Amino acid sequence: NYLIRIRNIALKIMRREVKKVQSQKPISRHQRNEMSKKSLQSRLKFAPLEAEITKLLDQYLERDNVYYNFYMNFARQCYKVYKTYYQKDATLLEQKLKNITKEWLLNKLKPEILAKIRATINNHFKPKNFV
Repeated sequence: NYLIRIRNIALKIMRREVKKVQSQKPISRHQRNEMSKKSLQSRLKFAPLEAEITKLLDQYLERDNVYYNFYMNFARQCYKVYKTYYQKDATLLEQKLKNITKEWLLNKLKPEILAKIRATINNHFKPKNFV
């Protein structure tokens, strides 16, 4: 009896979720095109920085190093935080970067390489008008 009630509750929840999904409007062709355009633009903005970080990592690591992708993911997370908070909220930016760094240090990444990646990303965001 108890198991039957649990099963009925689960089925009711499942039906409700299916109805929610079915009632959602599909993404229009225009929205899909806009989303893909924005995605491509953000990849193109990050590409030069990614190449710079790749050069940096090549100095310290071998390409087939197990941690290579971890460092690149760290760089992507830092880039996202910089993009969101740079010149908007310096304290929140620093706090978020510290949290990300702590998280990746737990994955046995070297702190000196993480610091160099952060410095590279920071230099990328500095104004370019100084010659």
